[in-house]
Amino acid sequence: MKILIIGGTRFIGKSLAKKFIHCKHEVTVLSRREGEISGINYINMNKNDGLNYLSSINQRFDMVFDFIVYASEDLFYLRKIKFNYFIMISTVWVEKLSAGLKLDELVNDLQPIENITKFTYEYIYKKSMAENILLNDKLITNPMILRLPIVLGENEHTGRYDFYKLRSFDDYPYLFINDQNNKVQITYESELTNAIYKWSLDLNLFSNPIWEAIPNTSLSLKEIVINMSRKLNPNKKDIIREISYFKLKSYFPEYLKYEPFWQEYELKITEHNIFHYSNIKTSLFGTLDMFFNNKISDKFRKRELEILDKL
Repeated sequence: MKILIIGGTRFIGKSLAKKFIHCKHEVTVLSRREGEISGINYINMNKNDGLNYLSSINQRFDMVFDFIVYASEDLFYLRKIKFNYFIMISTVWVEKLSAGLKLDELVNDLQPIENITKFTYEYIYKKSMAENILLNDKLITNPMILRLPIVLGENEHTGRYDFYKLRSFDDYPYLFINDQNNKVQITYESELTNAIYKWSLDLNLFSNPIWEAIPNTSLSLKEIVINMSRKLNPNKKDIIREISYFKLKSYFPEYLKYEPFWQEYELKITEHNIFHYSNIKTSLFGTLDMFFNNKISDKFRKRELEILDKL
């Protein structure tokens, strides 16, 4: 197959490009960043200019994966090129916009969950708007949406994983928000890439327009961090201190904005789940090698320790 990956020079896009080229497909990657994988045709332009270029040389693709649809206007550029199937990479977090939404449904009734940050709301709202335009306005042929969960891997660049790892290397306990509903569903870059690849080879799947990649395992954040800490720093003592949401909001409201996973809760898997379809098992968090990128500073840790001393 001829594959176009828009935004394919880092993390999941890069991993997927590597998978397709390894399996003898013809791969083009459109990105402003330079790529280094042998055999891939890289087009180092912004999205609009790159699609204009592909149109000028009359390129046609069997499948397009677009990792950088952040707003509805991103979709209009795609009419410039020719392709058989299009996959918009979205997020399972759109579920936070509508109470009771199934992960294979569009968001039509806005009922956002409480305590969602402005940044997260704007991000998932724009994703949701793009999803609706993609499927309802019929701008392009054979569109599909693939909603991804939290993904970790060696090339993960958000720093969310590092937040917890950094705290495993001192002798002070972790600070946990006491929330019995907290569950985290995490998948790994390698597992997700294999599932997407296997799933995308069956074009009959386009009978349903929305799929999710929720892993088949979930853990509480507390279980995740304890498991990780025992691997990274087995001598760490007094691992846990818990505090209520309301007390923490009073003492240290900034924490609620930068602690990555405390608001996560278990999402219900639908029949349109690529891990179930591809029969790929997902690992529990912490069972793979513990890579350490250390890309974020620990500037909030001092304030956390002051809070811990008060508890």
